[in-house]
Amino acid sequence: MLGQYIISASSAPVQDNFRTVDIGHELFLQYNEDIDLISCHSNSVHVKILGQILDIENNDLPMTAENFEDYIYAFAGRFIAIVNLFDEIRVYLDPGGVLPFVYSSAHRIGASGPGLIGALPYDEDRKQTVERCEWLPFGLTAKKDVRRLLPNHYLDLKTWSAHRHWSVPEEVETRSFDENIEIIASTVSRTIDAAAARWPLVLPLTGGYDSRMLLSCALAQRDRLLCYTTGGGAGSWDAQSAAKIAGTMGIEHLIVQRTDATPAERADWREKTGYSVAGSASRTSRSAWTHLDGKASLVGFAGEVGRCYYGYGYNEQRPLTGEALLQVLNITPFEDAVAAANAWLAPFSRSSHRRVFDAAYIEQRLGCWAGPQSAGGQRALASIVPMNHRSVYQAMLDVQPGLRHRNAIHAAIVARRTPELARIPYRPPEPFKAKARRVVTAAKRGLRDLVQLSGR
Repeated sequence: MLGQYIISASSAPVQDNFRTVDIGHELFLQYNEDIDLISCHSNSVHVKILGQILDIENNDLPMTAENFEDYIYAFAGRFIAIVNLFDEIRVYLDPGGVLPFVYSSAHRIGASGPGLIGALPYDEDRKQTVERCEWLPFGLTAKKDVRRLLPNHYLDLKTWSAHRHWSVPEEVETRSFDENIEIIASTVSRTIDAAAARWPLVLPLTGGYDSRMLLSCALAQRDRLLCYTTGGGAGSWDAQSAAKIAGTMGIEHLIVQRTDATPAERADWREKTGYSVAGSASRTSRSAWTHLDGKASLVGFAGEVGRCYYGYGYNEQRPLTGEALLQVLNITPFEDAVAAANAWLAPFSRSSHRRVFDAAYIEQRLGCWAGPQSAGGQRALASIVPMNHRSVYQAMLDVQPGLRHRNAIHAAIVARRTPELARIPYRPPEPFKAKARRVVTAAKRGLRDLVQLSGR
């Protein structure tokens, strides 16, 4: 399985294809030989970065105890960083936690997934909760004694306790819209270029915003790129739109039929993801997806950071409790999740709801949903999330929320890089009856607001 690793006090081999490295403090890293390990050190800090690492900055930044986080987050890809800092040792995640890290404080062991912490049993109630809710947020896993490290937090491997090291900024529009667009587009393009230097690429393409934006940033690599669309067959709107988009750019495009996973494939998915993610991804068979073999897949995760995916329009005067936040995440509240959500919310007591929702998307949806599912149903050599970069998140979050919600970021990048793709509709034509209902509903809402105002 791609991207597996384990950190513990034991150097005894976990699997035949694992390499072992002494990381200090009587701890050992064992990792699958299919992933990279790079090291950098100065007098006061030693850093090991493990994963699918893309150096998009020609990162020769002199590293010190004060700026080692800047050094780590100049890289793109999926990774963890192990940092020896004076007498401390820590684990950091990539900006979205797309390469996962789970751990047991009681047993002083950490790994890429709960299944590698074999001494601890799965909890049957938690496994059923995953089937019902489709994923577990706020660091919960299907093993009650195992926690998931959240993005923007590091784990102190001496105390096995998690600490926040970065948070979503409250202030917006510190740069112009154009400056933020350029940061996002150039970072995504350099990430794709770096991936293409290592692997041929495949892009799941729809008629929507995220994959079209990725394609606009990938045109320099069109000779290394294959696009495909799954879903409703060649006659679906998505398939027809994607074929038109790819054809306009002269890129090969495939229609791949979606078939249901067999019971054995679903069981394999559950085991590989550590019973962390269910839903449609777990119900799709990839046995015939030979177009992924030998390639790196470009995944559009994180695009929703740029469109205020969670909680847009939520009343700032309405209390935001753990239970309310779970409902925003579309998860039926249950006791452990409510407690974990309230604990996560505590540091945000003076923050705007918008800041909380943005942090929740990165730390919960990416870290607890997107990251774990990368282990399931693997065919590609690598899974690259081009928008998973600290500078991309910072630039997206700096854009005014109203613009983000209207997909202004994605649309602007497509329009500037590939104007011909901007002329292709992003959504199917709205049926007349649906459009009429929407107009009537908006008119009624406006009339109601006017009556309320006049009565004051």
